[in-house]
Amino acid sequence: MTCLKASERTARFGIALRLALLLSLFGVLAVGLTGYYSFTESRKLLVDAAQQELLASTRVIGQRFTMQLEESVDDVRLLASTPVVRAILDKGGVYTSAAAAGDALADAMAHMLELHPEYFQLRLIETANNGRERVRIDRDNGTLVRVSDADLQEKGQYPYVYETLRLPPRAVYLSRIAINHETGVRDGLGKPTLQVATAVAGAAASAPGLVVLNIDLDGLFASLQADLPRDVQLYLASGEGDFLIHPDPAKEFGFDRGRRVLVQDEYPATADIVDGQAEARFFVIDGANAGGRTLAAAFVKLPFGEIAPGRFVLVGLARPFEAIFAGTSTLGTAIVHIIVAFSLGAVLLSIVVTRALSLPLLTMVKAVRRFAREHVMGELPVQRSDEIGLLARTFADMERMLGDHLEELRRKEQHLHHLAQHDHLTNLPNRLLLFDRLRHAIAKAQRTASRIAVIFIDLDRFKDINDSLGHAAGDEVIQQAALRLRALLRDEDTVARLGGDEFVVMLEDVQDPLHVAALAQKILACSRSPMAFAGRELYIGASLGIALYPQDGLDPQSLVRNADAAMYRSKAEGRNTIHFYTEDMTEQALARVQLEAELRVALAAGELRLHYQPQFAIDGRRVVGVEALLRWAHPRRGLLGPGEFITLAEETGLIVPIGEWVLRSACRQMRAWRDAGLDPGRVAVNVSAEQIRRRELLPAVRAILDETGCRPEWLELEVTESVFMERPEESSQVLLAVREIGVELSIDDFGTGYSSLAYLKHLPVGTLKIDRSFIRNVPAGSDDVAIVRAVIALATSLGLRVVAEGVENAEQLAFLAREGCDCAQGFLLARPVPPDGVGAFL
Repeated sequence: MTCLKASERTARFGIALRLALLLSLFGVLAVGLTGYYSFTESRKLLVDAAQQELLASTRVIGQRFTMQLEESVDDVRLLASTPVVRAILDKGGVYTSAAAAGDALADAMAHMLELHPEYFQLRLIETANNGRERVRIDRDNGTLVRVSDADLQEKGQYPYVYETLRLPPRAVYLSRIAINHETGVRDGLGKPTLQVATAVAGAAASAPGLVVLNIDLDGLFASLQADLPRDVQLYLASGEGDFLIHPDPAKEFGFDRGRRVLVQDEYPATADIVDGQAEARFFVIDGANAGGRTLAAAFVKLPFGEIAPGRFVLVGLARPFEAIFAGTSTLGTAIVHIIVAFSLGAVLLSIVVTRALSLPLLTMVKAVRRFAREHVMGELPVQRSDEIGLLARTFADMERMLGDHLEELRRKEQHLHHLAQHDHLTNLPNRLLLFDRLRHAIAKAQRTASRIAVIFIDLDRFKDINDSLGHAAGDEVIQQAALRLRALLRDEDTVARLGGDEFVVMLEDVQDPLHVAALAQKILACSRSPMAFAGRELYIGASLGIALYPQDGLDPQSLVRNADAAMYRSKAEGRNTIHFYTEDMTEQALARVQLEAELRVALAAGELRLHYQPQFAIDGRRVVGVEALLRWAHPRRGLLGPGEFITLAEETGLIVPIGEWVLRSACRQMRAWRDAGLDPGRVAVNVSAEQIRRRELLPAVRAILDETGCRPEWLELEVTESVFMERPEESSQVLLAVREIGVELSIDDFGTGYSSLAYLKHLPVGTLKIDRSFIRNVPAGSDDVAIVRAVIALATSLGLRVVAEGVENAEQLAFLAREGCDCAQGFLLARPVPPDGVGAFL
């Protein structure tokens, strides 16, 4: 009996031991797999984060390179537009002699080279005399030298001369990046060089000359590398793939030494970028091609944009994998500690905690899997005092470690993004962010018919402070000026620093130009107040130029350029003053009177034309209608769009006879197409609010249909939402009468007005046209996507046809097709054409 009990005790002990060993084995295996999974997932997260960081950094460096080029283009255009250049080439102007004009231009060129150490040569070349140089400033051993007349050369045989002269006005020639072998360039000989040139506008059709700028790219390349960490390698290649920057200098500018070294040959993953099939690539560089170290590399295509359409360079960054995985060794050690601690605990306590062991382990496995998906583990049993609690706390520590690392990566990315859009000295928006905000403000102003003001501010005598007191004083003046400007403006206004002593203020929703002038006076008065520096008072002042949207420019570049021109007018008139780009309202009034007279003559002389833009079914294959678009064949200004004169026509009442002419011409053309066996569907004609307000629309439509033989079902009249807002009841009655005779009605530019949806269900319309301003940003812009979807859903519920205007790319067309839009109209499918061009689409 005693032996039996002992045997049972031995059996029970053996089962418990085996269970403990089995549970210990499972515990070690589970923790080991979890640790390995966590370790590998963390490395994957680090690689993904490094990819995003490299791509973001590459784009920032590319933007800096493009901004440098844009600034050089602005400098060349500025010199080419100065009166002194015209005085030299045309032998006229305010200067007493060509020598005086040459001296003035040489001073301006020298000043520009002083401001830009990377410029090593500026020249004015005339078209005549085989492209002889008229004025040339060189950088020679660090000093600026004006080349004497005897040493000036003929450059007409160089491509940058004759190719620049072929370009249209204000266009810019941008040379290939190459080693400079041109004789007479002094400091620039044998260096990587980029030439920027533009023609000088002359009185005749041909340009009298051109301005040429040579840029030393060694300095520009050095600035691109200056802010990179030491372990990050920078690559730059031309659009053809030739290396311009490479960690191995022997591979740079190989084409200049007779042996080309191409990025697509060394790194085949970049071939898609060079061929134009991709915008960016992230790949791994094997250690055999990188000095024994494996690298993570990101290459991005960087187009030159409007500077040189079709041209681009490739910018690349590479970072060693050991730097990316620098923090994973600590994580690996922590995981080993976890495995050892849990194994000991499982062996000692497995019999007691067998039942309670599975649930915490399952919880932590789920937490690890959730962390792999969402980077958040959720609740862990960290309050326990056993090995499970130790494991949970270690997992929590691991979560914090990885979270801190990812947060640091996000902060670095945000910092790089901030640096790319802000001035480092004042923390104000820079040119890039200013132009981005201007584009958004212009888009908003187009929808709301509001105005924008741009004030260009240049500090007077700032160079004197820099020269006399040093750059520290200059920096202090710039910072104090930035603070004063910010204090004068509203929170919604923007003040940006373009560089040097130049600031730009953007004001939105301008009600009256007098308010802008009042603010400019405050800025002027504030600039006259002394600034304190090192115990002394500094007096500067400022010159201001103002441009207004839309009369002074329709895009950010034009507004800033015109405000800059007005600022230079202020400087020319003695500085410390304000000048509007538009001289005064008298000139505008005279221009308005002249345009009205010419428009009356145009209507009588038959200068008006109609072009037609086809409307396609959403599959883009079948024409379902055409829209009649008015053009004015102006005898001096060429073919003008309706934006040039329709507003004036509406304000003067000319819109009524013009509208009847458009309707008659469109109906007559429709009859001609039908007689020729062509079926373009319906022709859509815009109707103004004035035609409806005078109650002349219905009689006019009936008379024109009878006169031209056009059937009512072939015609569609487009009205805007504003028609229903002014007199909704009367407008609805007129349009209902038109609809009853069989003419189709549609609402044009739907969504841009403020009409009530309550009226929409009672209106006699069959079509809604979505304005191009909403189509422009789909499918990328979430707000516009929501609006377009809402309009399509609304139209569908009311049984209306939907036409989308302004479709310019395949992504927009595909999005509209998915959302159930019926028809599309835009440059992607067809541009407006004269009547005889419509047959090609039918």
